[in-house]
Amino acid sequence: MAKFFKYLFVSFLGTLIAVLFFILVGVLILISVTGSSEQVVKENSVLVVSLDGEIADKVSHNPLDQFNPFALSGDQKIGLIDILKAIEKAEQDNNIKGIILKVDYVSAGISTLTEIRDALEDFKASGKFVLSYSDFYTQKAYYLSSVAQKVYMNPEGQVMLQGVSIRTTHFKSALEKLGIKPQIIRHGKYKSAVEIISEDKMSDASRYQMKEMIDDIWSHLKNSIAASRNIQVADIDTWADSLTIRNGKIAKEKGLIDEIKYFDEFLLECKDSMKIAQDADLNSVSLSAYINEMVTEEFSVVTESETQVAVIVAQGNIIPSEGDDESIGSENVSRMIRKARLDKNVRAIVLRVNSGGGSALASEAIWRECKLSAEQKTFVVSMGDAAASGGYYIAAPADYIVAQPTTITGSIGVFGVFFSGVELLNDLGITSDVVTSNANADMGTFARPLNPQEVKVMELGIEDVYQTFTKHVAEGRKKTQPEVDSVGQGRVWTGADALSIGLVDKLGGLKTALKVAIDMEGIADSVYVVKYYPEVLDPFSAIMKGITGNTVSTQVKETLGENYKYYKALVSASKTEGVLAKIPFDIVVE
Repeated sequence: MAKFFKYLFVSFLGTLIAVLFFILVGVLILISVTGSSEQVVKENSVLVVSLDGEIADKVSHNPLDQFNPFALSGDQKIGLIDILKAIEKAEQDNNIKGIILKVDYVSAGISTLTEIRDALEDFKASGKFVLSYSDFYTQKAYYLSSVAQKVYMNPEGQVMLQGVSIRTTHFKSALEKLGIKPQIIRHGKYKSAVEIISEDKMSDASRYQMKEMIDDIWSHLKNSIAASRNIQVADIDTWADSLTIRNGKIAKEKGLIDEIKYFDEFLLECKDSMKIAQDADLNSVSLSAYINEMVTEEFSVVTESETQVAVIVAQGNIIPSEGDDESIGSENVSRMIRKARLDKNVRAIVLRVNSGGGSALASEAIWRECKLSAEQKTFVVSMGDAAASGGYYIAAPADYIVAQPTTITGSIGVFGVFFSGVELLNDLGITSDVVTSNANADMGTFARPLNPQEVKVMELGIEDVYQTFTKHVAEGRKKTQPEVDSVGQGRVWTGADALSIGLVDKLGGLKTALKVAIDMEGIADSVYVVKYYPEVLDPFSAIMKGITGNTVSTQVKETLGENYKYYKALVSASKTEGVLAKIPFDIVVE
């Protein structure tokens, strides 16, 4: 017994030391973020916007989330909302004279970059400058950077212009070799999510809709670049087909960049733009430091107001439980929407959706809260890179829907997948036996396929979900169900096409959606506060949340780096069973 208590005490002591260590780390990080009294932005400064990392709609400002105990390094993810707020603040900041845009590789969708691009256009319109520099412009980086008044590049750099592609990875043959058989029930001839396990290549219907989609996206990219750089759209196609832009000299000859300079030479030109001496220091502030200053102000300034607009961010796969920063949990997202609906100070709600879908049941739970909110308050949806399938499901009740031209939306359809591994188990010499109280008590087990009666029940269930889905859309969009079905069947649309068929109301980003909500509610001339959900936690709560956070996910991210997205896809695929509403592909723009 004494030995038992000894081990118990040692275990308790170890846990206590670990907790105290993380609290200490959190406090030190918090002090470093909020404790400095030194002025962050000096007079006559430039804001350096470096975006070489992953951009999500909203990220946690928990100091422990920025700390990886395994690698002693910070998380490189940055929030779109933070970027937009920082650029808007810099526009009004008399100490900020311009922006240096420094982008090489950026992990973000085209719609996300379009929002940043639009914010930079507004910044330029204020009379301040935007200059861009890069050692190597990927296609997405160049699309964003082309908004600058002048584009600079390293003498040995390159501009990548090669077009847009969609690649789907198929597992049919792999599953057959493993002895795993999928049973698929779907509604919608375009509902191609299941093709990754049922086919070895795209179906004709899937290939058709994807070709239409990438042509729209490429057209948007070409037209935006051509307008900013005053070049011909047709020339961009020619250069992409022939991979003409091999080096900086050619890029300059074709008008894609303005100057070939080393970074130190570029900084001298920045000084010229600011009319300061060549031997003087160039005052600058990083985007991260500028954002940290904003967050510190949010901690210290009371934001309660009698007039509020709630912006609720829902990003990631839709799941029937508590979500996190990378998923839309039916419980926590419904709770945030409900909180905003019941708050008498909240006059309007903007739901920011960035999701390719997920669980149909979870989507229904969130839809219900959205519908109740739309019945009581002005309710506007802002669509990000994707708001498709389950993502569109939860957007359907909105009074008004705003999407970017390149947003992936629609995909109004559902499917169900069940896996049986009879052959795999036999090959491994694994057998099973079962005792049941009723004929179908073991329905859905991995040890046997669905029988005809069970398949029929699932088909009826899928049809019921599709009818519910199209009914919700018909009610929300003021259409008939047959009209919704004609643009449904799992068909994916770009935001531009969705506007023409009535699935969205206006093209634009989050700023546009906010303006729509404010105008609809009639509070444009009032003093109002925009309140974001999930809310920014106070420092102590943030530290305590970080202590109980998922360090395993942090370690996986650190280990896999850019390949983390494939890990996420495999995890998602492992949960692909039951009735789902989601899209299956990634759009590659590099």
